[in-house]
Amino acid sequence: MDEKTAPVPVPGTERDAGSETGTGSGAGAGPVTGRDAGNAPEPGSDTGSVPETGGDDGAEPDAGSDDDPESPKPTPMGRNFYLVMALIGVLCLLIIFLNIPNTRASAETTLVTTNWTLESYAGASGTLVPVYSGTAVTAQFAKDGIMTGSAGCNRYIATYTIDDYDLSITSPGLTKMHCTAPGVMNQENAFVSLLPKVTAIRIYGEELNMYNASGRQILVFSAVP
Repeated sequence: MDEKTAPVPVPGTERDAGSETGTGSGAGAGPVTGRDAGNAPEPGSDTGSVPETGGDDGAEPDAGSDDDPESPKPTPMGRNFYLVMALIGVLCLLIIFLNIPNTRASAETTLVTTNWTLESYAGASGTLVPVYSGTAVTAQFAKDGIMTGSAGCNRYIATYTIDDYDLSITSPGLTKMHCTAPGVMNQENAFVSLLPKVTAIRIYGEELNMYNASGRQILVFSAVP
């Protein structure tokens, strides 16, 4: 009887057979080693996320940040600044108020030391009208309270009282001349009737303005050079 001889295994065939059995379906895959199990990601974890770098510690500072030592910081105005400004304001007011008497005295002095000629007067409608060409209506204020001048045709005289900017003039007395030039007598009568209505004056440079009780400008004189 023939003896059956067992096949001699070829070296490496058992390993290859095991490999072939592991390359099939997932059920036949070999076990995961301990090293591989520790490196395997957990289900649902984000393997593509970038780890944080330590928050704001590594961030560059803002260009406009208050922590920037090179950024100029506004200096708050202290109490001393406002005290100085208040003192300056008080000094300005004192200068103005202390100068008012000098201004008033100067106005009175200018009124007395200057010869004046009439430029315009309030007409029947209340508006200022210029004097007639070729006529001269004048005024001189003496220190003793006497006002004299020419009304355009006749000479006149009156008394006046001045207190600061307040001026009062009495009804003037006139000579008895009659002028035939057209409009001259009407102008003279208008001027003479306005003098007792004067209550205040203002002098601006070389211009003397007279006002009535309503504050309306009724007579305007200019200084005679």
